[in-house]
Amino acid sequence: MEKLLELTLVELTEVLRARKASPIELMEATLRRIDETHGELNAVVKMRDRQVLLEEARAAEQRIMRNEARPLEGIPLGVKDLEDVAGMITFCRWSLPVMAADRFEFRLVSPELSV
Repeated sequence: MEKLLELTLVELTEVLRARKASPIELMEATLRRIDETHGELNAVVKMRDRQVLLEEARAAEQRIMRNEARPLEGIPLGVKDLEDVAGMITFCRWSLPVMAADRFEFRLVSPELSV
């Protein structure tokens, strides 16, 4: 369902809420697009394990089915490596890459954020 990747964020949210597509389909399409374009674009520095991403998509689908969806439920999200995300390599405020940890009291990105 590659047409999902042509929709706007608002349209994607509506499609997922109406159950016309699933977060799993959207994640699979997103992963395929990354695979297809990575050689040319090299836009993804680090990605979480694919199985974990698909498990989280299944959990998002369950929340949507229970009408417990959060605002961006089921939408894949990429975060620039300049942002400080717990457990991910970051170049934010450092000249060398370091592993993000809970070293800052103020965070631009929630420590619960999954990328």
